[in-house]
Amino acid sequence: MPERNVVDGSLSLAEQSQTLNFYQQQARCKITNYQKDLTAANPQNISTSQKLPLGTNIPTLQLIAIASGNSASDVQSPNTTLSFDNIVFVGSDSMHVAGFHETV
Repeated sequence: MPERNVVDGSLSLAEQSQTLNFYQQQARCKITNYQKDLTAANPQNISTSQKLPLGTNIPTLQLIAIASGNSASDVQSPNTTLSFDNIVFVGSDSMHVAGFHETV
């Protein structure tokens, strides 16, 4: 069953990436979706994750901002897979962000 967690939307993109990677390691899971929470009074994002079996390598998550007019495929690094492509809060402002997991 997927788990949902809140991440502070006032954090920088690098800080959110660190937070999500720390969570993945602690919870032995993989973030499968990340989007802004439109119901909260303060800017925050919601991550959805899937538990991984014991012994499974936990892939590192990369959050990458996508400039206007570009798509996730324009910013994708080699040896990564796209996990999500959404609008999230970064520094309390809306930003188009893609999340890529390194191929393990």
